[in-house]
Amino acid sequence: MSLDPRPEKSIALVLAAHGDRGGAVYNDGLEAHVAALAAMNRFACVAGGVLNGTPSLEDALARAEQSGADWILVYPLFMSDGYFAGEVLPDRVGAAKLRVLTSILQPLGQDSRAALLMLESALRAAKSAGLDPGQARLLVVGHGSKNGTANAESTRRAARGLAPHSPFARIETAFLEEAPFVAEALSHYSGKSVVAGFFSSEGMHAGLDIPAAIRHSGAAAVYAGAIGLHSRIPELIVSSVHRALEEPDTGAGTEPERGPAAPAGAPMPPHAAADNRPKAGPQAHDSPSRRTAGGGTSPIRFLFKAVFTLALMAALALGAIAFLVPEDVVRDQVASLVKQQTGRDLTVRGKTSFSMFPNVGVELEDVSISNPPGMKSGEMLRMGSLNLNLKLLPLVSRRVEVERFVLVRPVFNLIVDKKGRRNWDFAKKTAALAPASGDETQAGAAVAETGAMIQAQAGGPGGAMVQDISFGTAKIIDGVVKYTDETTGTKQRVDALNVSIVQPALSEPLDAEGSLVWRDEEVTFKGRLASAPALLRNASSKAKVAISTARGKADFDGKIAFAGGLSANGAVAGETSSLRALASWLGTPIAPGGGLGAAAISGRLGLENDTVAFTKAKLSLDGMNGQGQASIRLKGVRPYIKATLALDKLDLNPYLTGASAGAAQPKASNASKEGPAPQPKAKQSLTDFIDQLNEADEGSGKVQPQVRAWSQRAMDITGLRAVDADVNVTAGALYYRKIKVGKSAVTASLKSGLLTADLTRLALYSGTGTGRVTVNGARAVPGIAAQFDLQNISALPLLRDAVDFKWISGRADMTISLSGTGRSQSELVRSLQGNAKLVFSNGAIEGINIPAMVRGLKQGKFGGWKRREREKTDFSRFSGSFVVQKGIAYNKDLNLVGPLIRMTGEGNIDLGRERIDYAALPRLVASLQGQGAADDRKGIAVPVRITGPWAKPKVVPDLKRLLEDPELAKETADKVGKVLKKLKNKKDVKKLLDGLLGGGDQGAGDGTQPQGEKVNPEDVLRKLFQ
Repeated sequence: MSLDPRPEKSIALVLAAHGDRGGAVYNDGLEAHVAALAAMNRFACVAGGVLNGTPSLEDALARAEQSGADWILVYPLFMSDGYFAGEVLPDRVGAAKLRVLTSILQPLGQDSRAALLMLESALRAAKSAGLDPGQARLLVVGHGSKNGTANAESTRRAARGLAPHSPFARIETAFLEEAPFVAEALSHYSGKSVVAGFFSSEGMHAGLDIPAAIRHSGAAAVYAGAIGLHSRIPELIVSSVHRALEEPDTGAGTEPERGPAAPAGAPMPPHAAADNRPKAGPQAHDSPSRRTAGGGTSPIRFLFKAVFTLALMAALALGAIAFLVPEDVVRDQVASLVKQQTGRDLTVRGKTSFSMFPNVGVELEDVSISNPPGMKSGEMLRMGSLNLNLKLLPLVSRRVEVERFVLVRPVFNLIVDKKGRRNWDFAKKTAALAPASGDETQAGAAVAETGAMIQAQAGGPGGAMVQDISFGTAKIIDGVVKYTDETTGTKQRVDALNVSIVQPALSEPLDAEGSLVWRDEEVTFKGRLASAPALLRNASSKAKVAISTARGKADFDGKIAFAGGLSANGAVAGETSSLRALASWLGTPIAPGGGLGAAAISGRLGLENDTVAFTKAKLSLDGMNGQGQASIRLKGVRPYIKATLALDKLDLNPYLTGASAGAAQPKASNASKEGPAPQPKAKQSLTDFIDQLNEADEGSGKVQPQVRAWSQRAMDITGLRAVDADVNVTAGALYYRKIKVGKSAVTASLKSGLLTADLTRLALYSGTGTGRVTVNGARAVPGIAAQFDLQNISALPLLRDAVDFKWISGRADMTISLSGTGRSQSELVRSLQGNAKLVFSNGAIEGINIPAMVRGLKQGKFGGWKRREREKTDFSRFSGSFVVQKGIAYNKDLNLVGPLIRMTGEGNIDLGRERIDYAALPRLVASLQGQGAADDRKGIAVPVRITGPWAKPKVVPDLKRLLEDPELAKETADKVGKVLKKLKNKKDVKKLLDGLLGGGDQGAGDGTQPQGEKVNPEDVLRKLFQ
């Protein structure tokens, strides 16, 4: 049943065009539209006339008057309400002196739906020419004028109206008679264009001038023709007639209003011909709602009576339906309507309730909607009950006011099948309402919706168009959403979905808020959608969304769309108290460890198809702050990340697990155990002293860290295979354990599990460096390679922070190249191979002043052979090169040169077992020079052997080397003998030996001698050379 009385048969419709002095081409569009409208058999008469040429406007008006119609509506086939439509046409209609009420509707160019049809024509032209709209420009060409702005404004308004719907890369306007001129717009553009004519016919301008401009410009352009020739223009005209019936203007004798365009299809103030019947007073232009026939009844009073009578009849009819129509008939009609509109089957298994007064109400229990045809059988939606309650009276005005719309316990089964089809996609049914040309257009649902709207307004009985819709109460109560993607095997489920929606009118924003449970945690949300109709036609709409959970919160403010999948563009912000906990909840758990606590991020989000872009980003994580941009391409074998980040610092320490996260753990102290404390030794030999150099500094009482063994735990770097990436990172500072690095830059590439990180800049301990680290996670056994080149590094703080080694200071140059494979740290270190070279210059061995000891020896002072914090032995160069094979570093060229000392050595360091085996030959020389001394080989040489774990090596005289090298033994003995001959008495000898081997200055250097065991010098010498 239609609520629209459809009084078209009382209307005569006249199409008015500009025309020309002759020629059928100028009137082809007019004649085609007249014929199409007449074929609909909806009006008393359909006629066409032109202002210039034949058939004339006056002839068309005369035919309309002779048809016996009560009302003549004139539809201007003009693109603006300028001079011809706004002045000439009203004057000519008024001059016709018609006896029938006559009104002029808004011109064709003022209807926004006409612009959408122009877009449709342009897309078809692009498709025919093989052009990609995303790479082409749409050039809308209007007439323009030197004398007025109406046509140019109308052309630009139409172009702006296309922006939300157009897939073209850009939209521009040009004109024939004002700037920017079409010829210049074509010749100055290097890309491809589709030209659309904003003209009502293929006259001289649209049919000749525009094609000529395209040819002469040599531009890569195709012409879509004039909008006025589109085959669906008659439907727009019928729609405008319906709007005139619904929104009659009650003013009289007013001229067309200048200014902003009225709503599409709304009538302009009428221009009624003078009534030739005798009546008092001057003739007036009557409104569409005012009849000019003679008699005593006021037209307004008559109209009110008619409306009241119709309303009363409708109420009685509706009441009869409510009492007389069986509920199963109502149910079947609803199911039929759903089938017609969606192609789905609606099944009602429970009770059906129907009411018509005071509101239209439907309540269905145990309702389901099927999957679309072509997909596997099943239900897309099933609910416990559906309750719909509409206000009755607004329906008379084609306004839907939803008093109550509630879905109780709905279960949404959303499925993407193996062919990529979505069971919630209604696009195919909507496409049936699109232009019946058989060609799909890239205007998509925008044009399809235009077709549906026009068809609803201009179609047969029952096609009344809903003008507005509003929601009083719209709710989902205790819903469930199940999502299955058969192409990927993904499954998700949402429970306890509760949503409340408020929308005062279809043209107003939609507000929604609610909550749901996902992965056993509650999520609350609140949002505002600026234009729900825009989303329904696959255009974009402004939106605000706020989401909050116990894990964190996120906000979005921008535009969203669902054409071809979700797309979004706008400002986004999020924060969490624990990123690790949030990631675990989201299904991407991070391996156990420290760090990844509080995090926040903000910036601009762009989501388009399978690409996520994040620009102008600001982020913070575990006290670190940064900014930059990133993009993620989800399509492909694995996601691809591209990012550029600038951080104030990069602190890796929170992410190092266990004791390795900070300083090394101290050795257990005997003092912590039960029982008496050990008694201090009375004397300390040189060997004991060296044994304990790495354990305690003199007088400090500070326990030194113990180096831990390499971990046997399997390393899991399979995460490197999850994504591909190209990342550039700069950091103001970098912290790794105790190592501190200044401004640094890293360029990292990750592809198929192979990570390559180039450290293009390292500000390291007053020096500089570069490096490359490669981690191969593509193989079953991980592989790691590292190359570093460090220059002019301050050695002491680097060695102290890196390995807690405090014996060498100075400037250092280091080159290191190592590689290895292994499932654990231990395996990896034991497999290392490569080479390294270390050169220390202008430095010192900290804690021992060998030259001072020698000078004291010359002065007869034989004590002081102990490590002291402020003492040191200077050197000008200390170097060595290493070859690493199977985790063992071999060295044959250790060399130290400094005042009063020279030293050479060779040996190996077993990195895997953490052991050292070194033979060194220190030599005391009688020269305070470093490099370049006259006789570096003269002096006392005492070979030593350094062996054992590197945490606590043993340093002993190398007696075996002395025995194997008689000349060295003789030389050493002779020089020691010369020294001993200078000693004046046995007491001096004792003091020397005590200093060398364990007596002497045992205190704090105050000259006091502690009581202890007496030493026989002869026994000591015998022990020394045995």
